[in-house]
Amino acid sequence: MKKKLLEKNKFAKDLCFDKIVWIFMISCIVGFLVETLWCLIKHGYIESRQSLVWGPFSVAYGMGAVVLTLALYKVKDAPVWKVFGVSFIVGTITEYICSLGQQIVFGSVAWDYSNMPLNINGRVCFLYSCFWGLLGILWIKLFIL
Repeated sequence: MKKKLLEKNKFAKDLCFDKIVWIFMISCIVGFLVETLWCLIKHGYIESRQSLVWGPFSVAYGMGAVVLTLALYKVKDAPVWKVFGVSFIVGTITEYICSLGQQIVFGSVAWDYSNMPLNINGRVCFLYSCFWGLLGILWIKLFIL
């Protein structure tokens, strides 16, 4: 009964364009807030982490959420290890493309993992790829699908 109620109340149980737009917008804002709070905790000051000209939006988080949602929709009933693997791979590729795209289009670099072990060109690293895997499990099993 509890599982059915939880499944019934999941936001993106049936995906449509409107839900994808909402996922993008909400994730952009949540990503902006998380980045801003992280900077405050780590450095002791507030630094704007927005990535658009107007509004509190971090596009990389929005894109990551949309890509993760679309990729995981097909494996939503798969075992946890498979969800982790798909999230790990899809999240890592998305992060790499976002980093490369930002550098090519805007000439800026938002993150650099060069000092982290097992990194690829400083754009992605094993630790944060594992976070993508865990985030995918939480995303699909608890929040969205």
